[in-house]
Amino acid sequence: ASNGSQPPLAIALRNGSDGAPLADGAFVEKLAAARVVYVGEHHNSAASHRAQLAVLSAAYALDRAAALGIEMLPTRMQPQLDAFLFGALDEDGFLAAVDWPRTWGFDYGLYRPLFDFCRTRGLRIYALNAPKELSRAVRQRGFDGLTAEERAQLPSGQPFPEPEAHRAFLRAIFDQHPAAPGTDPNDRDAAFARFYSAQLVWDESMAESVTRALSTPSAPRRLIVLAGTGHVGPHAMPGRVRRRGIGSALTIGPIEPEESKPPTGAEATDLLYVLQEPPPNH
Repeated sequence: ASNGSQPPLAIALRNGSDGAPLADGAFVEKLAAARVVYVGEHHNSAASHRAQLAVLSAAYALDRAAALGIEMLPTRMQPQLDAFLFGALDEDGFLAAVDWPRTWGFDYGLYRPLFDFCRTRGLRIYALNAPKELSRAVRQRGFDGLTAEERAQLPSGQPFPEPEAHRAFLRAIFDQHPAAPGTDPNDRDAAFARFYSAQLVWDESMAESVTRALSTPSAPRRLIVLAGTGHVGPHAMPGRVRRRGIGSALTIGPIEPEESKPPTGAEATDLLYVLQEPPPNH
């Protein structure tokens, strides 16, 4: 049941299994039961980021011991992020310190309301990602081609699980970029294997960071994780966090208003938020 202090939810939610509308009260119950809440995004979509803010607001209203985890920055930039959150850096100083345009590249204005929500309420934000150079090295040279120094940066738990549904999902994405004419199919398969390994490094690094954030004595009770839609399916981050021992999760992904069939397989989520313009004020 929804308590009286819970603000009305600013997003339309559907069940991930059948696409049926979800009652507000049901969402709060699901939220209350989850330790990690993954909210997938289209990076350049304002509607995605409004939905993420609505989920964060609902989590904060439920329990102030909430925090945010973000794909957008690598873990080694946590000091710059903390300096910004605690007021030692202003916004311009922060964006310069993390080199936002090169490190992430999508318009910071889309993320500003999320960062400001945390800053004004004293909520932690955890940088979750692997160093970009590490993913790039794996994509170019594979695990076997890494230097000892690069190998030391890999997340724990190798060999990483490679579910067939996950490989097939990423192969379809990989194949959207056609091969150069005359490419040997074997070379193409080897290039995909490296691409897939790089995706695993990305997901496993973030899963390790989520687990670490929730395993400290000062851990938040609930972590809202923002990442691209490809990282919030069952075989991506959520499954890899579960393998590390943190089970209670809720996954939420986007759906277009006119779509009736929810995504399935490697793209399935527990709930869906409808990508829509904000309603006019009544």
